[in-house]
Amino acid sequence: MLKNTTPVICAIALAMVLLSCAREVLEPGQMITGKYAPDDGSGLASEYISFDGGELGLYRSQSDVLFTFAENKFWDCSKSTFLTTIGYRYSIQSGMMSSGFYSGPAELTGDKLKLGTKTYTRLDGFEQEKYSSIEVESELTVPYNSGGTFTPLSISRPIAAGKISVSASSSSSWITGVKVEDGELRFNYSETKYPREGYITITYTNAQSRTIMVHQRPSTYIVLPSAANTVDYTGQSVSIPYSITGPVAGSSLSAKCSATWVKNISVTSSAVECTVDENTGNTSRKATFTLSYSGAADVTYVLTQDWASTSITTSPGALSCDYTGGSFSFVVNVQNPRSGVVVAATSKANWITNVSLTDGEVSFKVAENNTFSARTGEIELKYGSFSSYSFKVTQEWATTTIVLTPSSAEVGYTGGTNTFSFDVRNPRSGIPVAAASQVAWITDVSITGNRVTYTV
Repeated sequence: MLKNTTPVICAIALAMVLLSCAREVLEPGQMITGKYAPDDGSGLASEYISFDGGELGLYRSQSDVLFTFAENKFWDCSKSTFLTTIGYRYSIQSGMMSSGFYSGPAELTGDKLKLGTKTYTRLDGFEQEKYSSIEVESELTVPYNSGGTFTPLSISRPIAAGKISVSASSSSSWITGVKVEDGELRFNYSETKYPREGYITITYTNAQSRTIMVHQRPSTYIVLPSAANTVDYTGQSVSIPYSITGPVAGSSLSAKCSATWVKNISVTSSAVECTVDENTGNTSRKATFTLSYSGAADVTYVLTQDWASTSITTSPGALSCDYTGGSFSFVVNVQNPRSGVVVAATSKANWITNVSLTDGEVSFKVAENNTFSARTGEIELKYGSFSSYSFKVTQEWATTTIVLTPSSAEVGYTGGTNTFSFDVRNPRSGIPVAAASQVAWITDVSITGNRVTYTV
């Protein structure tokens, strides 16, 4: 009897194994647990999904950089967590998932989750041994003068189709000729006057990228303020602070500047002192200082001096007058005036005349406005090449009307000859009054002086 039961037990065990690996269509109310990442066979991904009861969390990198997974953990280049998280509620009905992230068929097969055509694998299914890694120093220091250097570089657990690439960051243009050759990372660097850092990035198929920081530090160098120095237009004393890193015994700093408006240059133990003349020009100007110290590279420093912005204002700011015109004036003020420069005033309209300027006051005349609309003209003020201003003059026009006395008349049925007078308010030169009948039964219309005669 025992011989006959063994095949039955084995058959049952085999059936259970096959059953446990069968595809599982998710049923209504069934919840998924764990973390899943898109599976392309390499263990690399740019997102993963975390299931917790009826909540679905979608984690994504902000820069679409591939992340590697191992032992239910994830890393990016800097070994920090994913930065973007979006939460969704989800439900399952007859093998169909519905959520803000995905809606469609959902199947489980072992540690594989299939959502539509995309397959995800549980994160604890990834193993560190599947990945290559780049073995190289994380920081290097090179001297200040130009040259080249190298450091050992190797790939652990390399793959047959693995490719390596290296590049310096765009801000590290002083690092050139970067390459990997004979198990070494090699590159060149240019000379520097100041300490600086650069970055070299190394990538390899199926491995996390590595970034190396390169430090370049001269042993002796001059340190100046990082911010540019700007002074106003006035004549004044200026102090430029400095310090020496790695000072040399018996050495001292020297400074020179070719700008003629920079004078009285002297050097103390901590600053370059000088005086600057007033900037009477109409633009800012720059002076370049060259600082020298034994054993250190020369450095330059730029001093900027602003110019005094000159402007014109008037009081009042503009003028409005009636159609009759007349004589008018306004006061001119100049902010930050320049020696020997005067204001010039010119009319830009032929009806604004006799423009003159005396002791800061502009006088002018405005002709009568005989047109049938208001008009605007300008008096242009110019202060050398430094500033200009347009003073606006607006003049109304006179509305012309005719007043009749009487304004109407009643005539008997027998008709007769009648008259009425008229008065033109705001008359225009050279324009006469004309009168005409608008009906056939009023005839013989004529004007004498300011009276109209007609026959009914």
